[in-house]
Amino acid sequence: MKRLKPKAPSKTAQKSHYRAEYRAIHETLREMRLEAGLPQIDLAERLGRSQNFVSQAELGYKRLDGLQLWDWTHACGRDMEQFGKAIEAGIRQARKTVANSQAEQPATRTKKLASKTKEGTTRSKVASLPPAKRKPVRG
Repeated sequence: MKRLKPKAPSKTAQKSHYRAEYRAIHETLREMRLEAGLPQIDLAERLGRSQNFVSQAELGYKRLDGLQLWDWTHACGRDMEQFGKAIEAGIRQARKTVANSQAEQPATRTKKLASKTKEGTTRSKVASLPPAKRKPVRG
């Protein structure tokens, strides 16, 4: 039986940690720590981790799993329900911001200007400029 080739996706999925909504998680982690009055080093001691770990988690370089989030929220004197509500509000705000910025941008795309020569090769727009406007080619 002949094996079928997989179809190429029409649009590549964006990784979640690059999405604007993901930033809401980092900001919420930082806000919780600051509202608890904890410097990074004190939170790190409560978590049994390094200050660098706390910094990387707040900046989005380190992704936390569910238990690490639970530890973080409880070390800051909160619970997961409060954390979830804060995340929900942050994501809603991030989506509004993204939608507003996309609505303001024009939907035009620039195309590369190229033309075919008699030999079938492509030449760029620069090659079609008058000789006075071309940069000299070193060869």
